[in-house]
Amino acid sequence: MEQSKIIILLGPGGVGKTTTGKVLAEKIGYAFVDLDQSFCDKIENIGTYIKKNGYADYCIKNSFLFKKLKKAIIKNTVIVLSSGFLAHEGLNDIVLANYQEIKNYGTKILLLPSENMELSKKIVVSRQLKRGFGLNKTKEELKFQSRYQIYLKYDYDLIIFSYESPEKITEQIIFKLDKKLII
Repeated sequence: MEQSKIIILLGPGGVGKTTTGKVLAEKIGYAFVDLDQSFCDKIENIGTYIKKNGYADYCIKNSFLFKKLKKAIIKNTVIVLSSGFLAHEGLNDIVLANYQEIKNYGTKILLLPSENMELSKKIVVSRQLKRGFGLNKTKEELKFQSRYQIYLKYDYDLIIFSYESPEKITEQIIFKLDKKLII
């Protein structure tokens, strides 16, 4: 039996991972898994869970959920990981374990709006504030700044710097990946 092909989308919140992942999965005929949505469906609303149990506990639970989902995947799938999956501040052991989980698993794609950190920050923070989560602009800017270089330090199969539509980003992904990897 041939092993399932996996595409993993990573990056900060607000870069379009979920929407791009859905478009990509549909375009190439893959299943779609969103780790955040899975957390909400199987455990609890993320915001509620963090308020009750703390961010560190959420990160641990999220990592275990990913391992469980990973074992259950039996067909070609696009997986969208949580924004902090590889960038939990102060939780280096969890981040390292998360990276080891995905290091040799599938095609890893990082999405960022721009190679310019300031432009990326402006775009991402603006998008995040529009999502209605009651986020604080200054805190979001500081979080993005602290995580930008963290995202770039890992090995990916592809990095897409774009703030175009999810459809355009999907076209870039398909064009840049060897078709044998995805179809």
